[in-house]
Amino acid sequence: MKVFPAIKYKACIFDLDGTLLDSLDVWREVDRIFLSRRGLTFTDEYGEAVSSMKLELAADYTIRLFGLSERTQDIIDEWMELAREAYAFRIQPKPYGIELLRQLREKGIPAAIATTSQKELYIPALKRLGIFDLFDAITDSDTVNCGKDRPDIFLEAARAIKTEPKDCIVFEDTIKGISSARKAGFITIGFLDPETPQIHDDIKEAAHFTAFDFKNFLEI
Repeated sequence: MKVFPAIKYKACIFDLDGTLLDSLDVWREVDRIFLSRRGLTFTDEYGEAVSSMKLELAADYTIRLFGLSERTQDIIDEWMELAREAYAFRIQPKPYGIELLRQLREKGIPAAIATTSQKELYIPALKRLGIFDLFDAITDSDTVNCGKDRPDIFLEAARAIKTEPKDCIVFEDTIKGISSARKAGFITIGFLDPETPQIHDDIKEAAHFTAFDFKNFLEI
């Protein structure tokens, strides 16, 4: 793992699923159940592919990939129904994430969210955890019409908190998200989730720095 230097920054942008929220196993279970209902098998490649997409794009991708004769909205509705309970009652933050958010607020450093998740999922989770009001802006799948293979969602979040990309840390766990944010000029921290060790090397290659949790940023 790369050693953290004294990073100069003016704001932070957080991905939610797999980065701030420990929700990756929930979405992998959603994918497994959804595919098994159709006699299909979940693969790590499929999970990585859809993880950086907004739900509409992920549903369209799934229809094309498996040749499904289903409507995009019906697939989204099924995914949402499978995930809703977990967000409302079970999903927890990654270690030291809440502490870092409170520290940023105390120091007057803006914090934003950039997520392809849906409001009806993440807002109940953030409110239950007591951190919804610690963010100065939220950019989500309703704000931009693309996935994280393009930097639009990060750029919009930076505009919302009035910060240039070069002065902003992006915390992200997908290879596509890390790569697009870095190309757009952001400082990138790639999160290594224990559930996906097969992509750790690629994340280390894509990001400026990597981490398993937020503890190092408290120490900085």
